[in-house]
Amino acid sequence: MTENQTWVTEFILLGFPLSPSMQMLLFGLFSLFYVLTLLGNGVILGLISLDPRLHTPMYFFLSHLAIVDISYASNNVPKMLVNLLNKKNTISFVPLPSLCTCPPSPATLRSSRRSFPCFTVFSTPC
Repeated sequence: MTENQTWVTEFILLGFPLSPSMQMLLFGLFSLFYVLTLLGNGVILGLISLDPRLHTPMYFFLSHLAIVDISYASNNVPKMLVNLLNKKNTISFVPLPSLCTCPPSPATLRSSRRSFPCFTVFSTPC
């Protein structure tokens, strides 16, 4: 008796059916958000690296947070934008695990706990 030898190579993404005009509106909106995210985090990284007064541990963690934000946005948003414009909404099996959110590790929890003072510094004026 032979077993099934079928290989899964891609997944079909199902979403809400939208009109083409709504898809173009969402494409433009998410493209704008993506560019603003990249520019904002790039400005943060540039300012931290250029100003020697910002070479403190708080800004070190803030720069790493900006890098992680750029990485997450660059991982997910471009594929979403492509799927908004294409009729065939599929994703290959290989990058699928990178789109899944993994549970936080203890190191991630420690970093987030250490970055909380950064949040309080920026949200409460002196």
